[in-house]
Amino acid sequence: MNMLVPRETVAQNVEKREAALAAFRESHARLIDAQEALAQANSLLRSISPQNGVSYNRHTRDNEEFYIQPIKVLDEADYMAKVEFITSVNLWAKLIEHTDLESIMNRRQKNELRQALITDPPEPTVENIFATLQARFAGLNHTIQEGIADAFTALDRRFRSNDTFKFKHRIVLENALSGWGGWNHGWHYDDTLMDVERIFCFMEGKPPLPRHLSVAAAVTDATRGAYSTGLRQTVLETEYFRIRTWKKGSLHLYFTRKDLLAEVNKALGEFYGNPIPEEREADKDDGLTPKMGLARNMGWFPTPEAVGRMVMERAPHMVVNGEPRLVLEPSAGTGNLAKLAVAAGAVVDCVELNTDRAKALSESGLYRRVLPVDFLAYQPAADALYDVVIMNPPFDRERDIDHVLHAFSLLKDGGHLVAVMSAATEFRETKKSKSFREIVEQHSGRFWDFPSGSFREVGTNVNTCLLALRKGGLYSR
Repeated sequence: MNMLVPRETVAQNVEKREAALAAFRESHARLIDAQEALAQANSLLRSISPQNGVSYNRHTRDNEEFYIQPIKVLDEADYMAKVEFITSVNLWAKLIEHTDLESIMNRRQKNELRQALITDPPEPTVENIFATLQARFAGLNHTIQEGIADAFTALDRRFRSNDTFKFKHRIVLENALSGWGGWNHGWHYDDTLMDVERIFCFMEGKPPLPRHLSVAAAVTDATRGAYSTGLRQTVLETEYFRIRTWKKGSLHLYFTRKDLLAEVNKALGEFYGNPIPEEREADKDDGLTPKMGLARNMGWFPTPEAVGRMVMERAPHMVVNGEPRLVLEPSAGTGNLAKLAVAAGAVVDCVELNTDRAKALSESGLYRRVLPVDFLAYQPAADALYDVVIMNPPFDRERDIDHVLHAFSLLKDGGHLVAVMSAATEFRETKKSKSFREIVEQHSGRFWDFPSGSFREVGTNVNTCLLALRKGGLYSR
């Protein structure tokens, strides 16, 4: 695989860029001369033009705008900074085109590289180019499970789950196709399908397909020419997919290799660390009976700093009319959310069953009370309910639903709850999740997705969402 272009070719392109920069620098000097000459010419023109508008020369005004209007040229430093940026990005783009980098990168990595070229492209010296390309190729050695999660999440958000998603229906990609034919590149679904195709190739021990032989190229070929006829319905099959395109630009994707899809589901299960839903004991009622046994490791994963900030952005103000709110963090762990509430001016109680963690919370002196009890057994007096609950509960076997419902019962009327939950809560088809979503809808609650991998730094690949609820009314920030 020709991953890197030869050093001689790189050096030649770097030299061509230097020649282009020199030519633009000389062009700038000529532009300055032209700017001055045009200014002088226009000054002479004004000296022979009428001072007030008259009808006799009105027909020349448009010509003045397009042909002899003075020009404005940036000063040399600003002009050359723009030129250096443009030539740098174009050189990097050509080098990417001449390596196998694009055929190996997944959609997320392509977007990261595009963003780097938008904001801060590296200076394209020969050494920088080779060092950067080598680093990019080295970074491609991420696990196949992570690659699968990235690719399938981009296809359908139901793959953003700590449950394996068993494919049963078609996947619909809205706005996948341009009205002129071919891909709508604003959505990058062509990159996504190439990611999935690459994974299936990997599972069969085959090399990735180059773009011109990929599913992306097959869709382009099938829809080409729509600029004159309009998009038409088409059906095409590749080695791994059956694809139907529609006149409005949507694309329906069917997997024809169910054996490979089963391998995908298995890999996702290993990546997210949970069994597939079919292996769980079925719920006998509406599913909302809480599981009172403890989760593995008490289901504890500390709240990352970025997640904590997003929780606080959705939480209500911690001080109202000069009075601090009374806030609860259940299953507080090390208090990563509780300390943010204290910093915002709230009075905070913590519940934490683990003895060592509860002791550390108490010794910090930050909190009104630290209760070393099982949260599901905690029941304050009716006149001691909370204004706000912020929480990151255990997710194991839908325990997050149990904890959220119990926390909701501890709120005063009008109180707010903001909870980190498993992303699967939004679409899991168990009785428990469906019943829970009905409750959320009754209270006009809202879900927001956290970015994929938000908890990776604390040791889990589980994807998460944020739920905001208000007791007795519409959620409001």
